[in-house]
Amino acid sequence: MAQPLDTDKPRAAALDWNAIVAHQLKTPLAALNARLAGAEAVDTRPLRSDIARLSRLIDQIQLLGRARAVPDDERTRMPLTDLPRAVCAELAPLAAQKEQIISLRDLSAKAVCTVHPDLVINAFQNVIENALKYAPARSHVDVVVLASGATLVMDRGPGLHPDEWARLQKPFTRGTAAEGAKGSGLGLFVAHDVLRGHGGGLFHLTRRGGGSVVGLHLPVLRREA
Repeated sequence: MAQPLDTDKPRAAALDWNAIVAHQLKTPLAALNARLAGAEAVDTRPLRSDIARLSRLIDQIQLLGRARAVPDDERTRMPLTDLPRAVCAELAPLAAQKEQIISLRDLSAKAVCTVHPDLVINAFQNVIENALKYAPARSHVDVVVLASGATLVMDRGPGLHPDEWARLQKPFTRGTAAEGAKGSGLGLFVAHDVLRGHGGGLFHLTRRGGGSVVGLHLPVLRREA
């Protein structure tokens, strides 16, 4: 089972520096957003979209410094299904923009895990949002939660070659289907690190009939009675 890596000192130092830089960027970004709120007679929507995207990028960078080592006192015991359920509800308006439907199927048999909720929910959001981004309009994104601790996110997008999936585990790397799409190239990398920091992992399968299956695995400690 994968374990957090604490011997990669150069990488850890780089992630600490990233967290510091991200924190410093938050204040001027918030100030700019506040000034835009008072702007009149100007179409600020494009700039607001850029600010939102930059803010999400900063959030991802900050998460990199926390993902690999999560203290026990920051973990919460909760039903596994609660994690993707919260994300599916949050992303439903985004799916509606392309007339997509997110469906959640609970086959978890009441599986329970111990996680840092904010970190793991972000990992689920990165994966499910990716599926919505690359899946065609008016298609379904299916999320299936299994008793083994795996959650499968299935779409009908262009899919990935196995070699491409391996490459996407690196930061600031994007797939061939990402041309013209907005994104930072950090989403899957952050999700991978978060899950690995919890003793789990991220995996990919080719979906029969076209598309991808991305699996998020978390250790299941016990099942609710």
